[in-house]
Amino acid sequence: MWDELIDGFVDSERSRGLRERSLVDLRRQLGVFAAHVAEDSLLPEEVTAGYLRDFCVQRAAPYGYATAKAVVWSVKGLFGWLKLKRYSKNDPSAPLRYPRLLARRQLPQYLKAEQLRAVLTLSQAVDTLSDFALLSLLCSTGLRTGDVAGLTRKNLDLDGRRLAGPVKGGWLKTTVLSESLVAVLRQYLQSRSDSRPTLFVTARGNPAGAAHIRKVAARAGRRAALPFVLTCRMLRHTFGTHAAQRHGRTVTQALLGHR
Repeated sequence: MWDELIDGFVDSERSRGLRERSLVDLRRQLGVFAAHVAEDSLLPEEVTAGYLRDFCVQRAAPYGYATAKAVVWSVKGLFGWLKLKRYSKNDPSAPLRYPRLLARRQLPQYLKAEQLRAVLTLSQAVDTLSDFALLSLLCSTGLRTGDVAGLTRKNLDLDGRRLAGPVKGGWLKTTVLSESLVAVLRQYLQSRSDSRPTLFVTARGNPAGAAHIRKVAARAGRRAALPFVLTCRMLRHTFGTHAAQRHGRTVTQALLGHR
């Protein structure tokens, strides 16, 4: 029974647009839950909040924060769906709370304004238009590597200065683009002679995947003589840090795509 219910829930999340990577993790966590609840021979309406809390604690104990959050997210999603589909009158997962991440001992590394300026200036002078536009987008929006790799031309609205694309978690995020970034992207797209739908391509015309994007960032860091290896995550932290200084924490979380 539980396997069939979980299959129905996962299918509903797939139709909602959840990424395949998230669907795999969802099915893995709920597969463990199905085996656990089957041992106790419980029906959906017999599961209590205390039972779910004990399961989440037991499941996440050997691991860290990320696993604990994934377990709670999976369980809450399943039982919310079961209530919606009337397999259960109540949602015993409602009282569950996501775990809190302990305060960092050290702030994430980010680029100072002059370092960021050097990275972009040298990229503009040396890189292909595609790589310069790619790097400019990472620095100006704080998007994740996987989010950028999945972008297509249809996600981009230059006249409206907007970029609407799927992000981590499977939801659609609209990002407002600066005029300078729009100018860079427009020049880059006008230079393209291919008909590939992907927004960014390599020098050989192939879709720019996550590995290529990471190489572009690392190469830009070496060129700017940074005392560390430049990563896409570091560019995201840089965007978030400078945005927080200008707009505060709440606005910055929205800009970064946190829900």
